[in-house]
Amino acid sequence: MKTKRSVILPILLIILMLVASASLFVFRQKNVTLLVDGASQNLVTHRLTVSSALQAAGVTVTSSDIVQPSVSSLLSDGMQIVVQHAVRVTIQDGEKSSTLTSAETTPLAWLQVAGITLGDSDRLFVDGIERDPSQPVTYAREHQLLIHHPVQVTLIRDGLTRIFTSTAQTVAQALKEAGITLYPTDRLDPPGDTQLNSDRTVTLLGSRELAITVAGKTISSRASAGTVGAALAQVGLSLQGLDYSLPAAGEPVPADGHIRVVRVVENITQQTEIIPFDVSYQAQSDLDLDTQKIIQYGVNGLAASRTRIRYEGGVEVGRVVEGRQVLNEPVTQVEGFGTRITVRSMDTPDGPIEYYRAHTFYATAYYPDFSKPPYYGAVACGGKWQPGYVSVDLDFVPCGTRLYIPGYGFGIAMDTAYIYGAWIDLGYYQKDYKGWHWNVTVYFLAPVPPENLIHWVIPPGRLE
Repeated sequence: MKTKRSVILPILLIILMLVASASLFVFRQKNVTLLVDGASQNLVTHRLTVSSALQAAGVTVTSSDIVQPSVSSLLSDGMQIVVQHAVRVTIQDGEKSSTLTSAETTPLAWLQVAGITLGDSDRLFVDGIERDPSQPVTYAREHQLLIHHPVQVTLIRDGLTRIFTSTAQTVAQALKEAGITLYPTDRLDPPGDTQLNSDRTVTLLGSRELAITVAGKTISSRASAGTVGAALAQVGLSLQGLDYSLPAAGEPVPADGHIRVVRVVENITQQTEIIPFDVSYQAQSDLDLDTQKIIQYGVNGLAASRTRIRYEGGVEVGRVVEGRQVLNEPVTQVEGFGTRITVRSMDTPDGPIEYYRAHTFYATAYYPDFSKPPYYGAVACGGKWQPGYVSVDLDFVPCGTRLYIPGYGFGIAMDTAYIYGAWIDLGYYQKDYKGWHWNVTVYFLAPVPPENLIHWVIPPGRLE
């Protein structure tokens, strides 16, 4: 018995040592790399299996997911565990739509699961981005696949028709790929963002270049409208109020694209004006001739008016007085003039005179030219000039009126000139000529003429 016991004991010790060594191997610490949906992380664990390691890392898997190595595999130090979760894929193929779940990472694999084969000209879009179907797609819980088959596009452009095939997603993309440049002001039917899921007829009314002059500046733009007014509105320069354009708004856009916009502004101003008073004359028998007095003083009136001023392009082009109202009527000034005639006498260097009127005139001098045609010294009252003939305004001093002018002597009103009122031009022979340029008292000599030949008021002299 003793011999048998001595044999069993060593064997038990060996078994215990083997079990301990195995336990140390199995439960020792392991460094594991997890690659979950393309994202890598390191895991340090004492777990025995892949399943328990994933559980420890918080990674949940289902039967639809791909796990390599399998979840039942024992862990080993340095092991890499790959987990690819299944994703939901919606495939839009023309008018057909299908949904599947797959743990594969490439669109090509998803299409194979769906039993779909791409044509040579088909284009594949994953989540709105064109993709190579054989290349993996970044993980997301859901993906949208769009298969775009070639469609026929019939383009009617400015009345001309062009047919081409396109695999673009939208109308705008198809036109761009066909080498057609679109401008924001072009008119496109259907709109550029319309999906090309089937054959389409597209109408394009292209815009043209415009050179619009407004406020002294030229603006370059484009418009597709047919008339000038619509084109201006399309580029944000529509006509307002009294504005007008050249050509007119209703006319077609000119071939050269040149349009002028004239901004029109009308301002209304209020103005006041003085209304000068009139002067009337009344004969006064109790006043001496050439004596005046104010019987009633005049008062200016006041009027208000409204004027419409029109500006085109900032320049005034016209003004119209639309209304005028008299606020205060003017008061006429009444001036009395004397009609009492008294014959007086006076001694002069040229002898005594009798006169009935003495009036201040502005005096100048002249000499007649007897050598030049057609007048040869002729005077207005008839005949030729003689010494003592003077020029006056014959409307106030009739022909033949006898006068005395101190410093000149006796004179007779026989001629006239471009003078008015109390202005006298004294006649000389050229050899005796003396210049006059000052005021002088002119005496009207007796006898007194009939009243119908007397001008009671002679206004101040001036040149006509």
